[in-house]
Formats: sequence, structure tokens, C-alpha cells
Amino acid sequence: MPNLMVKPPNGEAAVLPTVRRDAEANLAPPVAEMISPLSSDPQPVEGDLIEFEVKGPSEDGDAEEYDKNDDLAVPLKPLSREFIHQNFPVPSDILEIDTSTFDTQAVIKKYGYKFDDTPNVPKRRALLIGLKGTTLKGSYGDVDDMKALLKDIYGFQDEEVMVLKDENPGSILYPTRQVVVDHLFILAHSPREGDRLFILFAGHGAQIEDLDGDEADGLDEVICCADGKIIVDDQLHDIIVKPLPKGCRLTAVFDCCSSETGLDLVQARPSASPHLSALDLQFNATFASGALDLPHSFTSESNGVPKHSDGEVVLWSACLDNADSHEILIDGGKYKGAMSHAFVQSIRQSTRQSYGELLESIKQSFKRWHVPQVPQLTSSHKLDQNDLFTV
Repeated sequence: MPNLMVKPPNGEAAVLPTVRRDAEANLAPPVAEMISPLSSDPQPVEGDLIEFEVKGPSEDGDAEEYDKNDDLAVPLKPLSREFIHQNFPVPSDILEIDTSTFDTQAVIKKYGYKFDDTPNVPKRRALLIGLKGTTLKGSYGDVDDMKALLKDIYGFQDEEVMVLKDENPGSILYPTRQVVVDHLFILAHSPREGDRLFILFAGHGAQIEDLDGDEADGLDEVICCADGKIIVDDQLHDIIVKPLPKGCRLTAVFDCCSSETGLDLVQARPSASPHLSALDLQFNATFASGALDLPHSFTSESNGVPKHSDGEVVLWSACLDNADSHEILIDGGKYKGAMSHAFVQSIRQSTRQSYGELLESIKQSFKRWHVPQVPQLTSSHKLDQNDLFTV
């Protein structure tokens, strides 16, 4: 992956290595690093051939096309169903999850959690997942920084925050797929009005062929667990989005590749709203004036059943579904996920920001760092850009 040259506040040039947060980067052999000069175009053509390879056939069908214009890997043309089937295979070991029969009380006891679930009292609960795999360096720091933010700014207590890191394979909390699924159920257990839930995933993301027809581009988004197995966005939606009641808030931050619609909160086509279309939101990452009108009952369907949530769910994601997210190297020699670091730093600098202001702040951080990705914001409900953001 190419290195990006930036200038930190002290004016001295610094090398900013970028590390992709996708499954392919985790499994592929190392690629020789290249250093690009500081310029208004942070990704030279040489870097694009690695960083922004578009996995689509060329006109003659014999070679792949590349995104040489540095436009964040927006597809040059829609991928055919045949091409998707051949190049984005669905693993044979997709976990079957029955949300109606899952025994969440049993897994809470299994992991030894002692939550204060006083009846009729709103609760706070957070799940922070950091997976380095073999290529990432900043995921653990992202988790630590986010936990500190939740405690310092939003009043979370240690016992209200669950942390999963892939640092100890012998730990009961080692984030294999089953452990992550267990904790997703714990996060959304017995949701009620007034609950404040939070999830961070800092690790690898990817895409696979969509088999149930609810994805406009024919691809499902997935997160990758420590055992190499995946959890599909449909499953994430069913476990932590669908069951939430009115007045229950879930804030999600996905710092991984292919994260734009990681919770299936919005369809990738224009809505009927006079204010803003979903397509505008995804590809411009900006708000138009007024409210963002994303209805509770989604037009996307899974097996003929419309996706729906009564809860207030917001997903801050690192990049487009078909793009990479990156890590940066900050002063002091520490690696950070660009999305996680921008989110935390923006809030610490100003705890009173609207959704629109926070999104713009994150975008500006990416520009300063010359990070070639565009942050995304999707929601399960009507969201006004001028509303004050809170967890």
C-alpha cells in the first residue's frame, strides 16, 4: 500500500503509512510500499493501481479496469451478476442465526457480565471490537480511545462497556465469530425506550455476493472475525437493529473497508424526499438543507420481508461500500484508524456539534491527513442535519 506524505501541525513533513482495513489485505501477501509526494492529489497513478483497483471486467472482458482518476473507487460500471458470482463468493460456512431462539441470558452468564438491568430504568451499554489480524496496527488503540470518550463525555461506566480484542487466542473473549455474535445479542438484549447503545467495529470488512436480493449493487457487506469467519450485514441488522423499540438509540461506528451500508440502514438509490436522496448521502457524504428523510420501513427487502426498525439507529462508517478504509500514523508513532481517530478527536474538540457539523469535521480531518476515503452517515429514521449529535 502506498505511503502518503502529509505535514503535521509543526510543519515538518511526515510519512503517513496507510493500511487497508479489508479482508483481502489481511490475507494477501505484503505489497511493496511506495511514497507519494505531498500534493493536492494524495494518490498518484502508481498508488491507484494497488489502492484503487476496481474489480470489474474491462470492455474486452480480458482484463480489469483501474480507477486512475482517484475518485475513491466508484465503480466504472455496474458489475454483472456473473462477475459477482465468480469474484465475490459466499463462504460455505455462513452461520445460521435464529434470533427468536437465541438464549442471551445464558451467554451473559457464560461471560460473567454483571449488568444493572433494573426494570423500567434506561440502560447504557457499549460493545467495542478491535481486530488487528495480521496487517492492522491501530485497532486496539481505537478501542481504548473510544472507551475513554464514552466514559469522559457520555457518562458510561466500565461495567457498561464490553471490549473484544484479538490479542489473546486463549481468552474466552477472543473475538471468533461466535463470540462476536454472542456479544451482539448481549448489546441489544431487552432493549427499552431510553436505552443508549453503542458499537465500534475496528477491523477488516469485505463484500460477498448478495443472495436475497436486498442489495442494489448485488453485494452484501460483511465484517471479519478473528477466526477468519464473517458476519453478514443482514445478520447485523437482524440482531442489533430490527429489535430496537421506539426511543431506543444505537450509535455505531464501523472503521473498516466496505462499511457504508454495514447495518443495511439505507437503500442505495434516491428516496422520495425533497431534501436529500440516499444516493446523494452516499456519494457526496454531505447533507442538503433540511431533514434527511429515511423512512422506518425500508424499500430493501430480505426474503420478501421489508427491513424495519422502530429504534433510532445511526451508523458512522469509514468509507463507501466499494472502497477501502485506512490507518494513519500520528505524532508519537502510534497508529490509528482514520475514522475512529477523526470521530474521537472531533468530539473532544467540540462536544456540542450537530450531525452535519460532526460529519463535516470528520471529512476535513481526512482531507488534512490526505486519507483517500469519504466518511458516510446513514440512519434508520428521519434525521435533521441540525440536530445535536449525542450518543
